[in-house]
Amino acid sequence: MKMGIYPVSPYRTGFGRTAFLIIALLIPAGLVTACRKAQSYEKPLTPVRTQSVVQQYTTGGAARYSANIQPNSQVDLAFKIGGYIESIFSTGGRTVQEGDWISKGTLLAKIGETELSARVSQSTAQLAEARAAHSQVKSQLAEALAAQENSKLELDRATKLFAADSLIKSSLDAAKARFDMGQARIDAIGAQLAMTQAKIDAAKAQLEEAESFKRTVNSARR
Repeated sequence: MKMGIYPVSPYRTGFGRTAFLIIALLIPAGLVTACRKAQSYEKPLTPVRTQSVVQQYTTGGAARYSANIQPNSQVDLAFKIGGYIESIFSTGGRTVQEGDWISKGTLLAKIGETELSARVSQSTAQLAEARAAHSQVKSQLAEALAAQENSKLELDRATKLFAADSLIKSSLDAAKARFDMGQARIDAIGAQLAMTQAKIDAAKAQLEEAESFKRTVNSARR
């Protein structure tokens, strides 16, 4: 930028000339400084906000249906005996669910030890009760057989006396009726004896099953 000396009126004093000259020199200097500041000024960045745009597509006129996906084969599992479940197999930090892959031989759930012991105790008590009932019926059968033996002797004697015309027919009929009643009682006790024996067999099977299941669960826990 060029600097110049401007003419001064002759009517001004020397002091005025000097002041005017200084002012003339300062003005260009200020302009130079202002220009330099203008060149170094940087405009601050304007903040912006980004946003993702998701475009949705809809199928025009397409039908929608609800459905359940089922496997080719399905097996329903259940415990052999009832009881409270103590634990269920977990995979991936959660309880096993439908659709999870399970290896062969995996223990899926366990029944509490208390339930197993209670089932064994119950089966043992049922077996003891069935045996006691069976023993009582056997005693009744022994008594009935002994009474029937006496009835048979009386019937044989009455038959001989009637044949010898020493006994009237009504006495023979009474002896035969007692014998028939005794035989019917023996047959009824025999059926009852078979029933108590069936209860013993069932109680034995339940006890063996409960003990076997308990052994299986205990071995799986080790």
